[in-house]
Amino acid sequence: MVLPLLEYQQMLLVALKNNGKNTLYFCRAKVDGEYTPEKYYPPNKTCYIPWGGQEYIYKSNFQILFAN
Repeated sequence: MVLPLLEYQQMLLVALKNNGKNTLYFCRAKVDGEYTPEKYYPPNKTCYIPWGGQEYIYKSNFQILFAN
């Protein structure tokens, strides 16, 4: 199920606030068959996963961590 992110933004778990300019959230995606947690940046709608000396960029097929 895909949820409209803005409606649920207050439920997102914040990973990092960078000087009040950028807020990053937790996301996860599969890399080499394993779910790997990292950061989601809303303006780009992208999940970034560092793995094996590279940074993988996911525009789809990732999950964002919510609190309930």
